[in-house]
Amino acid sequence: MDAPATGKSCDVSLYATSFGDTGSAFLRLYAHDVSDPYATLGTTLEDLTIGGSTGTSFSASLSVVGGLVVGTNSLTPTAGVVRVEQPVSGDPRVVFGIAAGEEWAFGVDDSDGDALKVHSGGALVDVSLLALTSAGLLMLNENACADVTVGLVINQGGADDGLAAGKSSDVAHGMTSLAETDTYLLLGKSSATAGGVKLQGFSEDSVGLELVGNVTADLTTKTTGGFGAINLKARKKSGTGIGNMGSDANLVAILNNETARFLFDAEGSAHADVEWTTFDEHDDLALLEDLEGSFGGWVEDRRAVLERLGVAHFDDRPGHAMVNFTRLAMLLTGAVRQLGQRVDALLPAPIGQEG
Repeated sequence: MDAPATGKSCDVSLYATSFGDTGSAFLRLYAHDVSDPYATLGTTLEDLTIGGSTGTSFSASLSVVGGLVVGTNSLTPTAGVVRVEQPVSGDPRVVFGIAAGEEWAFGVDDSDGDALKVHSGGALVDVSLLALTSAGLLMLNENACADVTVGLVINQGGADDGLAAGKSSDVAHGMTSLAETDTYLLLGKSSATAGGVKLQGFSEDSVGLELVGNVTADLTTKTTGGFGAINLKARKKSGTGIGNMGSDANLVAILNNETARFLFDAEGSAHADVEWTTFDEHDDLALLEDLEGSFGGWVEDRRAVLERLGVAHFDDRPGHAMVNFTRLAMLLTGAVRQLGQRVDALLPAPIGQEG
């Protein structure tokens, strides 16, 4: 094909110069001006430059029918496939860039187990921003993790905010001093320097976090070896492993914002921060009888008293109630005290203390 005349426009023309001469091009793609080729295919068939001389401004499109192999001439192109090959060693990659802006490299790291990587700066490094191994391990800002074979690894580096977030356009909770308003899940560190996991749920309604265990069989063992559908474990470092918590150590705490209200310790004791209530205006023994009788469904007015005092709340199921065991303990203490007073009143006064 003849070269277009100087200064004349065309879509794309092909112009062959001397074939096989050292230092000359095998093939050049011209547009507008043969003296300023937009694309030059090098003498070794390895380098392809699309562009013009300094100061030249143009736009162009390239269409390949079949396949394209870059980096070697020893492979046969496959239709519909673009292949970037390093014939000896190195990182085959594609670099995307914007003039005077960021460059991004996408390719295979020859020095790191042939992992597929994405990194800024035009080159691939050991700890790239994203890496995917052939085993199925996806890593962000990391290049190895002995704890995970197939899965996801995220290295936050020195960042102390969230590790991962879940968002939904359906959510607008408004707690923007803690998270963006459409963030309903936030996972991060409990302590910026010590670690630990902090899992937060955000809701514009009344349930912020729901922990569910779905099983196919029941566990009924009522010993120290028993388990449940949901298990909470507290363990303490021992050497490079773990062991039991220490004597009197708190295993689980339930807090109202930052104030502990319930504590469960290593000896199996439960502790509650409560305001002590007495029932001096009532016969505590009679209230206990009312409580037992209420489970049988009789005397509705007695149920009302127990509910008003916060000892129990009854529903329509015979023999069932939501019992406030903290208040029940207070009621039992009061009943014992009142019973002691009655016994004292029946006994003769000790010698020397007669009225």
